[in-house]
Amino acid sequence: MADDHDITRTDYGGKLATDPTRMAEGMMEMFGDMADMALSRIFARTQALENGFDLNAVSQTDIGRFKIGWLVGLGELMFFGMRDQAKLGEVEKAYGGELETYAAEKNLSEFYAATSAAIPGLIAADADFTERGLFNAPMSNDPDERPRNRGLGPQMAARICDQAFSKNEKLTPIIEVIGELVEAEFNNAYGHGSIACNAFEVD
Repeated sequence: MADDHDITRTDYGGKLATDPTRMAEGMMEMFGDMADMALSRIFARTQALENGFDLNAVSQTDIGRFKIGWLVGLGELMFFGMRDQAKLGEVEKAYGGELETYAAEKNLSEFYAATSAAIPGLIAADADFTERGLFNAPMSNDPDERPRNRGLGPQMAARICDQAFSKNEKLTPIIEVIGELVEAEFNNAYGHGSIACNAFEVD
C-alpha cells in the first residue's frame, strides 16, 4: 500500500515556496523576536549598575534605535545572501515597508532613513564577507587574552550598539559588556537567519 505521507530525501531537502510579502513578514517576525531576546539580556546586565537592576535604564528611544539597526542590518545581510532570488526586489520593498511603519510609530523615521542608506555600503565594502564569506573571525588565539573578533559581524554589531546606547549615560558603566553581548547575539541571529532564509524560494 502506498503511503501518501512518504517523504524522500529529495523532497525533504527541497526549497519551500513563498511569496515576497510572506517572506518579508517572516523575516521581520523572526528578527524582531531575536532582537527582543537580545534586549532582555541587555536589561539583565543592568544588575551590574550601582543601584542594581533597572528596567528604566534603557529608554524607549534606545530600544527603537536598537531594533531598527538590528532589523536593517540583518535584513540587508539576508538580501545579500538571497541575491539570486528572482523576486528579491519585491522582498526588499515589502521588508522596507514594514520597517518604515515601525520607525514612524517610534518617531524614528529619520534614523531609519539614515541607517537603511548606510548599511548596504558597509556590507559591500567588506571584501572578506562579499568575496570570501568571512563574517566573524577571532583576532587572537591566546587563551590569556580577552576574546576579540574581527569582521563584518563585529563591525555591524558595534555600530548597532553605539547608535542605540552610547548617548545613554546610565549605561556607560556597562557599555563594554553590552557591546560584547550585542556582538554575540547578532552573530547568532545572522547564523540562524541565514539558514532559515536559505530554505525558501520566493515566487
